[in-house]
Amino acid sequence: MRQLDPDVEPVPGEELSFRVASSTAGRDPYLVDMKCNGGLGQCDCTDWKVRRRPNVEHGNDDPCKHIQRVRRYISDVVILRSLEAEPRDDTGP
Repeated sequence: MRQLDPDVEPVPGEELSFRVASSTAGRDPYLVDMKCNGGLGQCDCTDWKVRRRPNVEHGNDDPCKHIQRVRRYISDVVILRSLEAEPRDDTGP
């Protein structure tokens, strides 16, 4: 059964904004806003601000690992909601 990433958390009241846990112990989570840059998103991590932002501002999709995790999370939410809405018989043909 598909499960949601426990380290990605929607920000209450902020549509398409998420907090993503840092892989470095003791660091605050990163804020990812998927409404920015035409849906390509933005992150407040150093990698995104220094390396990836210039590419994204020129229309290229160059996500940091936090944006990638949010994209997977959103995809999983859509899949799980679809499965809940329309249960299917998994026994095959």
